Amino acid sequence: MIYAASDLHIGYENTRYDKINEFFDIVNKDADKLILVGDTFDLWRSNWSQILNEHKNIIFRLANISKRIPVIIVHGNHDYGFTDYYLRKLSHNIKIVDKYEDDKFIFIHGWQFDLYQRIGSSFYKQIIEYFPILYQIFFKTPSKIIEMNDYENKLTKRVHAEASQFALNNNKIVVMGHTHVPLISDDVIDCGDFVDSCSYITIENDIKIHYL
Repeated sequence: MIYAASDLHIGYENTRYDKINEFFDIVNKDADKLILVGDTFDLWRSNWSQILNEHKNIIFRLANISKRIPVIIVHGNHDYGFTDYYLRKLSHNIKIVDKYEDDKFIFIHGWQFDLYQRIGSSFYKQIIEYFPILYQIFFKTPSKIIEMNDYENKLTKRVHAEASQFALNNNKIVVMGHTHVPLISDDVIDCGDFVDSCSYITIENDIKIHYL
């Protein structure tokens, strides 16, 4: 069974770390693969040294899970530029990618479907990767800028609509995050987050959203 979750935002003071630990308990017992679909870490608010110092237990739990099952981490806009360099001392069994595909699904964070994040995306990626402090000073989080985190928000709907078109173009189902809004539709699965909804999905014979 595949377990997928998004937007853990490890490093953010409002993240539900108790729920992440609960989720990891379930994954450790039941999962055959774990896919974290972006914004696993919050490098807008914390650097890696702070995250490792303040949340060492969670980082080591993730590394230990990877000893039993494959773990895939997809880049999100809050952790863009994060590479296996950061986890090399902890685990060699975590793969970090821009997107992950199999025969049926594309796992991608979803900021690519957000107009606010996509404008000047090439410049944006370089700022995040090479000058993260500038980004932390001059930008706020997407949720604070556009208050996207509800089902009826027009931008949330637009992000999901663009994800749906991307799924159609690629003839696959998109599994994403970014909006913090859990969703299952015919061609888009949004995992939700561990700040607001504390949700994750499982994929086996069917697809289910679970809440903690």
